[in-house]
Amino acid sequence: MSGSTEQAGVPVTVDLSALPVLGPAACAQVLLLIRLLRNLAAPARVVVVGVASTVRSCLAAGLPDGVQLVDRRGRVWGG
Repeated sequence: MSGSTEQAGVPVTVDLSALPVLGPAACAQVLLLIRLLRNLAAPARVVVVGVASTVRSCLAAGLPDGVQLVDRRGRVWGG
């Protein structure tokens, strides 16, 4: 097995649940972080968990390929 195949099986997880509730103004900064992590971690998947409902829709709309979003109720967007 090549190293890239092994890396692809281990997702990078970002847990936002400890953050205070984020407002829509923070959406652009969080999306930038997600895109940077996705580019650095490729081909691994990035999973963002603990997303507050206040930014869920704007994050879900801007997700790059290979990123999965899980809100605080366990609902999943992206892949």
